[in-house]
Amino acid sequence: MTPVFDAMHLLNGATGGIAGGISVSSNDPSNPILSGTKLGYLNEHVIGWDTQLPRNFYMSVRYIDRRIKRVVEDAAVVSPEQANAGLFGQTYFLANVNSQLDAATNPIAHVFTPGGPVPSACTDPNLVIDPVPDPRTGATIGAVCYEPNPNAGELGPDGIPDGFPDPVRNYQAVEFEFNKRFSNNWQMLANWRIARLRGNYEGHLRNDNGQTDPGISSLFDFTAGEFNLLGDQFASGPLNSDRRHVINIFAVTHSRAPALPAGSLEIALMALTLA
Repeated sequence: MTPVFDAMHLLNGATGGIAGGISVSSNDPSNPILSGTKLGYLNEHVIGWDTQLPRNFYMSVRYIDRRIKRVVEDAAVVSPEQANAGLFGQTYFLANVNSQLDAATNPIAHVFTPGGPVPSACTDPNLVIDPVPDPRTGATIGAVCYEPNPNAGELGPDGIPDGFPDPVRNYQAVEFEFNKRFSNNWQMLANWRIARLRGNYEGHLRNDNGQTDPGISSLFDFTAGEFNLLGDQFASGPLNSDRRHVINIFAVTHSRAPALPAGSLEIALMALTLA
């Protein structure tokens, strides 16, 4: 395809167009988007029942099940202990991160007793971490070494999953709605939602650390490694935006104001949200 840079096709610099020159953007080859990466998506199923009641009242009940099925995130195949020791480097890539992803060459680790003999497969003394300290307390938690491999940590599948978990975000809710259409000088909109949100992946925006950069959060910047220095980062549980009960009530009433001219209305509004 040959682009045509003229006033009919180009806004930049054209009469009535955008001031300034042409800019060209490209993907950073050191942080590639893996071939075959697809957009993320979720599945949602809703089932409900509603009915019209006497005196302009209306009631409905709904069940909502929403589960994330695929995400796009940046990731790197390096563990915290490797990063702290300056080994292998962090080569970032964008991909559909999951437990089956094989995007990079994994360092082959051998755990051994601190101060003990180094496993024979670890022939490079520069790839030995003895001891491995707890980054919070400084206490020794073990020792580890790695087999020599110039491609370790670099892009290129090796037939071994890279060690990431499956992203999980499961939202389930039951909602009761009870409304009254405007009649007899008042109306009401009310609902009560009982819900739970569980998983290990909040979505594009993270409430736990305030990140607002979709698709490039720090969640998958490290693998769990040999000593689980990430703790429960990948454990599934209640997410930060989990709200078990949300109640909304909105009501409106109006009446004639005696002190105002005939035909004038006095309106009263009330809104209440409990979470």
